[in-house]
Amino acid sequence: MADLDRKLEIYKVLVSTITANENRRQQASVVYLGMIAAIVTAVGVVRYNIQLIYPASLIFLISTVWFLTIRYFRRLAKAKFAVVSEIEKDLPVAAFEMEWKMLSEEKKNSIDLTHLEMFLPLFIALGCVVYIVFELLKAR
Repeated sequence: MADLDRKLEIYKVLVSTITANENRRQQASVVYLGMIAAIVTAVGVVRYNIQLIYPASLIFLISTVWFLTIRYFRRLAKAKFAVVSEIEKDLPVAAFEMEWKMLSEEKKNSIDLTHLEMFLPLFIALGCVVYIVFELLKAR
């Protein structure tokens, strides 16, 4: 019984870290989006002879780091859920495993939230690349 209690405590800690990591990912996305919005706002307010290729390059870098951050948290969540699933094998109820199976059945006609979340930084980065290339070709 003591072994089961120990596993249950570890399980509780893992589940709480999954929630904490989800919150950290969301906060990181807010920070990156805020940085991009601040750059766009600053360029709009200043309006001097700023070559827009520089803020576009900075926004591209921020979007790339943002995308990689989301991808990292996605991989971390998968690893944590795998550990939780392994621990659940020794518990009377495998709640996360059951939830994952139910979600997987519905998932056939839907897109993961993290895939949608990854779309925004990719879209912003792609827009920056198109703009930078256009400006470089125009300068020739």
